[in-house]
Amino acid sequence: MTATEMVGCRGRWRLDLVCEDSSARWALLTSEGCVERSGQLSPALCRERWSTCLRPRNWCVGTSTVSATYRGDVDCDADGFKDHTCTFSNGTRSVIYTSKDCTEASALGLPSSSCPALGWKNRLGEILTVFGGYWPGASADGWTPWRYCMDSNGYTEVQGYSYRYERYVATEDDNTALNGIDLLCKGGSKGRVTDGFWGLWYPGATASPSVWLNCGAGKRITSVRLKYMRASVLNYGTTKGDDLAAIAVEMRCDGGATAGLESYDTRWSTEGPSTGRWSGTLATRGDGTQTTAFVWTPWVTCGTGGFVCGMQARVEPNLGDGPDDTTLNGVKIQCCYWN
Repeated sequence: MTATEMVGCRGRWRLDLVCEDSSARWALLTSEGCVERSGQLSPALCRERWSTCLRPRNWCVGTSTVSATYRGDVDCDADGFKDHTCTFSNGTRSVIYTSKDCTEASALGLPSSSCPALGWKNRLGEILTVFGGYWPGASADGWTPWRYCMDSNGYTEVQGYSYRYERYVATEDDNTALNGIDLLCKGGSKGRVTDGFWGLWYPGATASPSVWLNCGAGKRITSVRLKYMRASVLNYGTTKGDDLAAIAVEMRCDGGATAGLESYDTRWSTEGPSTGRWSGTLATRGDGTQTTAFVWTPWVTCGTGGFVCGMQARVEPNLGDGPDDTTLNGVKIQCCYWN
């Protein structure tokens, strides 16, 4: 503990007793009848002695995998005192406010309004292709406009999703499986990547999205993968030309958990015909041999500290009666990072 000092916290004509150590402060103010105060006292209590809050021991210290950047030279709350701030490479931000009795606010992606003077914003990172798809035509065709999650920080996290899916119909010669994707953004806003044409929205099985597969508060999606029909089994035969592209999508949260994993790819095995092209997950070639019809892409993951903030889909248009439709073909993700 440092030596007790006598200073005029509320004016030089009245002397007060103050002291502090590395973890707390004490004050006896004559203007308050010499009642003792202790704890993380705000510098506003004694401007003559304190210019900022105490910085707790081991506060804003990184680890082997997460770096930490400390600044104590910004006034986040515009009260005339400098505040302690910490920015972690995983997106967590912390501020100790002098105007709030030195209490701490800390959260993943703490809004930029928490410290305007620091200029916290999010930045675009890499674009990653999960699967490019097959149709329509050239590889550059059919991509929807980018759909981003946005808030006061600029680009923000995708936390969940809903998907539109056409269930297998045995009497149909033109099934399409995965049709649409709707993103759930941090804060609850939604972002429709593509609507598709057929099927219901899952996991709610409704005509429009009503339930989202959700990472939960404080989490964000960092990885995506698609299940699709292999190119080697496309355009099968002359009488059974029901091709597909993407049939399932999965998204994974930071920490490795899936966002309420629900994939309909297995139902193609259980609901499809018992023979022929959709017998189980195998496709029968023209020479009678069989091969795996559907495969998952590898998990496509944003870099360290990154998260999915946007998505783009490749969609074959509705071809009308006669031609074979596939609808959703491919997906790209936009990764973002905290500055």
